[in-house]
Amino acid sequence: MTATARQRARAGLAAIAAARVVIGVAVTVWPDAARLAVGGSRLGTRSSVLSRSVGARDLAIGLMALSALRSEQPDALVAAAIVGTIADAGDALAFVLAAPAWPTRRWLPVAAVAAASAGASAFLARVVDDR
Repeated sequence: MTATARQRARAGLAAIAAARVVIGVAVTVWPDAARLAVGGSRLGTRSSVLSRSVGARDLAIGLMALSALRSEQPDALVAAAIVGTIADAGDALAFVLAAPAWPTRRWLPVAAVAAASAGASAFLARVVDDR
């Protein structure tokens, strides 16, 4: 890959990392933010705990990626992108599996965004990894 392609890939991974940090903070601090993404009733205590866990996970992955970007270590950035890919693929699968219980307009956009983020992270990690 060219240096320009790697720079663009890094910029893409930076954007995904920043989005993860914002989403992670929002859902950790205000777990009902997750409910707004898919609609539905107010979250109960158990659902709030799970939402906060997922928010903290995304915050940690985003901070890991931002730290890797600052360190200029491609291996660390690739590792962060792979972790994000796995998390997003898991999120997409979870929404697809929940599809029978929800109207399509609720689960499909969230599943599509998670799948797109997983695909983008995997692709960009491949570009950054110059071996």
